[in-house]
Amino acid sequence: MGEKIAARYLVDRNYQVINLNYRKIIGEIDIIALDQNGDLVFFEVKARSNQSFGAPQEAVDKDKQFKLVQLASNYLQDNQVFARRNFRIDVISVALDFSNRKAKIEHLKNAVEGVE
Repeated sequence: MGEKIAARYLVDRNYQVINLNYRKIIGEIDIIALDQNGDLVFFEVKARSNQSFGAPQEAVDKDKQFKLVQLASNYLQDNQVFARRNFRIDVISVALDFSNRKAKIEHLKNAVEGVE
């Protein structure tokens, strides 16, 4: 559900979603899109219905960041058409509130270190 909400959020902000759930052996990138400037953006989506385990973006630890960088590199190798574009890795946090059927979305740009 979090990924669907995040994808809709991005489309509403003029991102062009080009891939959902890009998978490799080491893991998955939730959403890949082009931003308004034509830059390639890899999105990790974290959704939570409560804060018991911390804020959603807190789940993107150093190990997950390392995997995301590897996955982004794999994607660029597999899709040479995007190889020369600027890119970044963002995190979208979706805090779900089922009591009033709303979601609070936080978009953290350049959330993963070591990527420009």
